Amino acid sequence: MMNKKQQLKDSRMARVIRICHALPEGRHEIHSKHATLLVRDKVFGYYLNDHHGDGIIGLACKVLPGDNEALIAANPARYYMPSYVGARGWVGLRLDIAGVDWNEVAELLVGSYKLNAPNRLAVVAKSELARAAARPPRTAASQPPPRPSAPPAKKPARPARKAAAEAPPPASARPAAEAATPPRKEAPPAVDTRTIAFLEQVPQRSARPINVARPPRKSTPPAATRAARPPRPQE
Repeated sequence: MMNKKQQLKDSRMARVIRICHALPEGRHEIHSKHATLLVRDKVFGYYLNDHHGDGIIGLACKVLPGDNEALIAANPARYYMPSYVGARGWVGLRLDIAGVDWNEVAELLVGSYKLNAPNRLAVVAKSELARAAARPPRTAASQPPPRPSAPPAKKPARPARKAAAEAPPPASARPAAEAATPPRKEAPPAVDTRTIAFLEQVPQRSARPINVARPPRKSTPPAATRAARPPRPQE
């Protein structure tokens, strides 16, 4: 019986299982050295390893009526009639020969899937996904070496900023002679002699006298009323 380590080393079984899982709701069951491929509860493929001592490692899939005999007749080195299921329209594809075309393996599995899966799943099955899953996984040895990355460009160094004026050290940190020196007195600002001479020539304006309250004027009495003229004598 094949243990788990031997099953992982069987790269052909692993690639067949990856193709199965690339199809909608595809799953597998492992039985000793063989694997059954299912969709829902219907089998659409068998991975066979020395089935009943025939010494063949191959894949059995269902094809259209009469296609199994036509494939075997066209290429008997690659196709064979599997036991038990061959009479029901199945054909075997050998995986133990040189030059296995894994795209052909994927197409054979997709065709068998569509013949056994429900119509809702069969219409969405894509051969492109199956062919992509049939490719061998890329290992660290097969991957191209990474391109050497260019060193990052160094930014030009910025000029050092002028340090702010430092505060004078405390008196305790100053030398004794410097601490004993009294602070200098600032000299008064110099005055231009020409300005002084010009100001002396300008006559000083007298201060404006203060307004003294004047007594109110006496109002002149109204003109005396004229004396009434005597009446004229009557003639």
